[in-house]
This record gives sequence, structure tokens and C-alpha cells, in this order.
Amino acid sequence: MVLLSINIIQIPIKSYFPYQSEGNVKDSEILDANKNEIRKSESLFNDSVPPLITWDHPSKNNSIIKKKSYDFIVTIIDDNPPTSGNVTIEISNSSVFLFSAMMIYEDENYWFFNWENISSYPNYVTYIIKVLAKDSSINENYNYSKPLYILLSYSTSPYPDLLSGIIYISIVIVIFALILVYFRKKSSFLKTIEQA
Repeated sequence: MVLLSINIIQIPIKSYFPYQSEGNVKDSEILDANKNEIRKSESLFNDSVPPLITWDHPSKNNSIIKKKSYDFIVTIIDDNPPTSGNVTIEISNSSVFLFSAMMIYEDENYWFFNWENISSYPNYVTYIIKVLAKDSSINENYNYSKPLYILLSYSTSPYPDLLSGIIYISIVIVIFALILVYFRKKSSFLKTIEQA
């Protein structure tokens, strides 16, 4: 009788405090992971939104490039981000398409391209830069960035550093000479005061 009453009391307690085994917790975690995978695969098929591309460097139009090498950086945001090889940069001037090249994935949502051979292109010309990105969804949605206009204005002098070095040394010599003249005049003035 006592044993029967203990078993009857335990039934309601178990219903209010169910026992979860370690296996049950893992099963629920696996179930959640499977649901996430199903959502991801559904987004691969149902994605119809193209990637959003924004310029980070340069961040504004009509930038003047004075170097012979320059980094272009964009941020690309998408539920199914582009993979390597699906982001290209296109460079042209007002009349001719010059080239397109693959951008390199950096981290987070950043992609970059280094334009190294700038000096082989005409100087004092405006160039149009656009980025094309294709996401990794089954639909392969793609989008172009807003066109970015830049002006090349790099130095054509073969020795710009040598010329600026000579000017700098000349200025230092002149300043040093003026300091010497000042101290000589001051010391000669003091000697005349002492003699008087």
C-alpha cells in the first residue's frame, strides 16, 4: 500500500518536472541545426534580391589619384554572399572599355582590387569604375555598383623624390646660415657693450 501511494505521487511529479536525458538535448540541437540548414537551402532557391554594393575606397566621386598604384575597396552585402571569382571590377574611360579584373575577398564583406599599372594609362583623363557582383544563390542574382568617376593625375617626372630632396636640403642650409649670422651679430654686439 505504501509503495503504491509512492508510485502514484511520483506520476504527477514527473509530469511537472520531466526528466531530459543528455540524448534528448542533443536531439533537439540537431533538430535546430537541421531547421537552419533547411532555411539556408530555401534561401538559396528563393533568393531574388541582388547584392548591395557600396564604395569604401574611394568613398566619393571625382577623386584624384596621384599614385601609380591604387586600392579600390567595396562592401558587398547579400544573404548568399558572392564567392571568389564572382566579383569583378571594370575600368573604362569616356569612350573605351579598358579592362575587367577579379576582385579579391578580404574579410567580412570587403572586396578589394589593386590597380598597379596606372602609369601605363593616359594621365589627366577621367576614368569610370564599376563593380559587378553575382551572389551564390541558385538564381545567381547580380548587380552593378554605382559608377565611380576618378581622375588620374600622377607625376610624370622620373625623379620627383630627387628634386624635392634638393629643395629640402637647400632650405635647411639657408636656415642654418641665417642662424649663424644671427649669433655672430649677437656676439659682436655683446663685445662692443663690454668694451664700452
